[in-house]
Amino acid sequence: TGTLMLLRSTRHGRARLYLQKYAAMLALLILGAVVLYGTNLTLSAILLGLGNLNRPIQSVQGFLACPVPFTVLGFLITMYLEKLIWLWMCSSLFFLLCVRPSGAAVPMVVFAAVAGLGVYMANSTNLWLRSLSPVAMADSAARYQRCLMLPLGNIPVAEQFIVPLVCGVLGLGSFFGGLWLFCTGATVPVDAVSTGRPT
Repeated sequence: TGTLMLLRSTRHGRARLYLQKYAAMLALLILGAVVLYGTNLTLSAILLGLGNLNRPIQSVQGFLACPVPFTVLGFLITMYLEKLIWLWMCSSLFFLLCVRPSGAAVPMVVFAAVAGLGVYMANSTNLWLRSLSPVAMADSAARYQRCLMLPLGNIPVAEQFIVPLVCGVLGLGSFFGGLWLFCTGATVPVDAVSTGRPT
């Protein structure tokens, strides 16, 4: 009847479909982040005022000990970008979980388990586990307040450098892993497409 062509597309067609869905997810993610943080910034400017955005971040309460030479504007831009990277990582992980299961139950359960693991890691005494917790990675402002150095052998590594790097690696890994899983599912052979007869 030809319905198999719709249900079991070719790998190339699946790759294009995956990229289109991923692009739609990214567009919604960026739009949501702009609306959320843009609204917060606008309300803060109206109700409290932002002051001189070129003043050093050390002039803001809670950031006196921050060793990074940020201006307030530079800090706000950096914090927004790091939040966006974290949201992209979480969305990519969820996107990966939703590639193969036929229902929503499995991805939701796994994502809830990851969130629970993140809470456990955030309360750990191990610096690496605590810093790389999905919950702690969302709090970019706290990273610049405490400026924690993580031990990598005998080399101290800044937490504010490691966390965005890990988010980027996990986000890219989830993207390519989801693409591979989506494209290697049951597909119709290319010769069936050319002849119009599914095999």
